[in-house]
Amino acid sequence: MMNSAYDDEDDDGGFGPNPFRVNHNDLLDIPLPNPTPQQQPQQQYAASNVMLNQPLNQPDPQSGMTGSFQLPPASPPYHPPQNVQQAQQNQQQHFLPGSPSQLRGAMDQQALPGSRKAPYGGTDEIASTPTSLLSWRSCVKCVRLDSYVQYFDMDTRDILLRLKASVTTFWQPDQFRTAVLGDPSTADENDLSNLKGPDLYGPLWVSMTLIFVLAVTSNLSAYLHHWQKVKRADDATQVDAFEFDIRHLVRASSVVMTMTVGVPTVLFLACVCVGMSGIPWALWVCCYGYAQVPFLLAAAVVWVWPHEIWEWSVLLAAMVVSGTLVLRNMSTPLLSQDVSASQSKAAPIAIAILACHVIYAGVLKVSFYE
Repeated sequence: MMNSAYDDEDDDGGFGPNPFRVNHNDLLDIPLPNPTPQQQPQQQYAASNVMLNQPLNQPDPQSGMTGSFQLPPASPPYHPPQNVQQAQQNQQQHFLPGSPSQLRGAMDQQALPGSRKAPYGGTDEIASTPTSLLSWRSCVKCVRLDSYVQYFDMDTRDILLRLKASVTTFWQPDQFRTAVLGDPSTADENDLSNLKGPDLYGPLWVSMTLIFVLAVTSNLSAYLHHWQKVKRADDATQVDAFEFDIRHLVRASSVVMTMTVGVPTVLFLACVCVGMSGIPWALWVCCYGYAQVPFLLAAAVVWVWPHEIWEWSVLLAAMVVSGTLVLRNMSTPLLSQDVSASQSKAAPIAIAILACHVIYAGVLKVSFYE
C-alpha cells in the first residue's frame, strides 16, 4: 500500500520511498528519538564571539585589514525590577556592556593609504585637513558687528596710555604688547588685571586723524612751496595761482587705511598659511594702528619748513620709530611659533614688516609733500 508504514510493502509495490512516512507510529507506540536541544542564545553568542576573537592571519580581501575584533560580553538575562534601585542596576547591566568602551581589539592600518595617527592615538583623516579660513562660520563672524564689540570697550585713560607708550617704549622688546596692551600668554609674568588686550578703537581714530592731518598739511606744504617759487620768480615770470587739492583727502584715506588694515591683514594671512597662527588679527591691526602715531606727529610738523632735507628727515624718523615698534613687539611671537631650525618662516615676515614701512614713508613723501 502507498500509505503503509512497512518497508516490505513499499519494496514489493515497486514504488519509491514514501515521502509522507514519519518516524513515529502512534498505534505501535514507537517513541521518537530525542531531538537535539537547540543552543541557548548566550551559548550561540559565546560561540560567535570565540570565532570573531580569533586573530585573522590573512588580510581581508576588501579592506586589507588584519587583526581581531572583540565583541562585548553577553548581557545577563532581564528580570522585571522590583524597586527603583533594582531598576537602576538592570539598566546598568543591560546597557553598559554595549558601550563603545567595550568594543576593543587590535586592527592593522597598513592597508589604509593616506591615514595618519591622531594626536591621541588611532587614525584621523579629518584632522589632517587644515581648517579653512573661508568657511561659512568665519565669514559670518567677520561681518557681524558683535564680534568687534570687545575691541571698543575702552576709555580715555587707556587710549592716552597707549598713545604715549607707542612713542616712549617703542625700542623695548615686547613692552608695548605685554605691559601696555596685555598679552594673555604672559599672564604669569605681568599683572594683566587692569589691561584690556588689543583694541580697535585707538587705531581707528589715529588713522582717521592722520588722514585729515595729511590732507591739510600737504596743502599747507604745497602753498609754502608755491610761495617760495613766487618769491624767487622775477617780474617777467608768470606763476600760476595756488589751488588747494581736495583729492589729497581721498589719496590719504586709501594710503593710510591700506597701511593700517590691509598690510597687517596680509601678514596675518601669510602667518596662517605657513603654520604660525598664534598671533590674532586684532593684535596685528592694533600694533599697526598705534604705529601710525609717529607718522601723525611727523605730519603735524613736516610742513613747517618746506625743504626736501627736512621733510625726508622727519618722515624717515617716523618710519624708524613706527617700524621698531611693530618689529620689537611681533618678533618674539613670530620666532616662538617658528619651529624650523633656521627660523626660515619668521625671517621673511620680519623683512616684509621693514619693507612695508620703507615703502609707506616713500609714498607719503612723494604723494603729499613733493
